[in-house]
Amino acid sequence: MSRTLALLLLVAAPASDSREAAYRANNLGVALMEQFRFADAVEQFKKALAADPKLSLARINLALALFYVPDVAGARKEAEQAAALAPEAPQPHYLLALIARMENRGDDALASLKHVLAADPRDLGANLVLGQVYLQQRKFEEAVATFRCWR
Repeated sequence: MSRTLALLLLVAAPASDSREAAYRANNLGVALMEQFRFADAVEQFKKALAADPKLSLARINLALALFYVPDVAGARKEAEQAAALAPEAPQPHYLLALIARMENRGDDALASLKHVLAADPRDLGANLVLGQVYLQQRKFEEAVATFRCWR
């Protein structure tokens, strides 16, 4: 075996070990969230991201756990990073819409919901939040139309 190949193998081996460690920490975080231990879950997702900063599902899960802690500012920051890391994933956009609605930023909520509804136009949660945003904006006809599509 050449010396160059041996160095590549040594460099590659820890990468797969760190990725496995990241998935393990992420899975533990998910289990902790199922037990409503959100602060503990946050720590596991942070460990996962320390092992593999590009693991988008850990970033998404960290944002969700922070939202439930509650640490809305932290959740928003992580959800924005998750949306940049995995723009096709609807979860960070949905969370950003919830946060924007809570903060009375209706236009931001609508922009985030467009991503979610593009993936699934019949998503019940996204349509419910959409109708609520329209109500906050006093766009009653749009709200009624949104809510009526579920009759």
